[in-house]
Amino acid sequence: MSRRIGELLIERKVLSREDLEELVAESERTGAPLASLLRESGLVSPRDLVAVAAELNGLEYWDPQTATVAPVVAGMLPLQLATRLRAIAVEIRDRTLAVAMVEVQEAIVREIEETTNWPIVPLLIAESDFRSLLRD
Repeated sequence: MSRRIGELLIERKVLSREDLEELVAESERTGAPLASLLRESGLVSPRDLVAVAAELNGLEYWDPQTATVAPVVAGMLPLQLATRLRAIAVEIRDRTLAVAMVEVQEAIVREIEETTNWPIVPLLIAESDFRSLLRD
């Protein structure tokens, strides 16, 4: 799967084949996961890594640079809960609540569904973007 991450980043034109090959060789030499090396190298942005992770896991990536939180859902998750779960409601879609999460886990989805009484559509968001949204 790690190699697939690199290939998708190349397809998105955010990583060169040469850089990928160097990082793959380092990963094989050191045993470090390719995703960690990509993150540490600074060659690709956290947003790009999260977008690719979303794609690989069949999830949608939510980018606050191209989307906004719908006013109708602002505050649907209490701040303390949103902070603890690293999740924020972003919009209503066909009788479901779309929630951008730093990490999608079944327990988190279930807790949000119980709190809001809405079925949840989980989306991935970069942690730095999530923190920025909480500050705003």
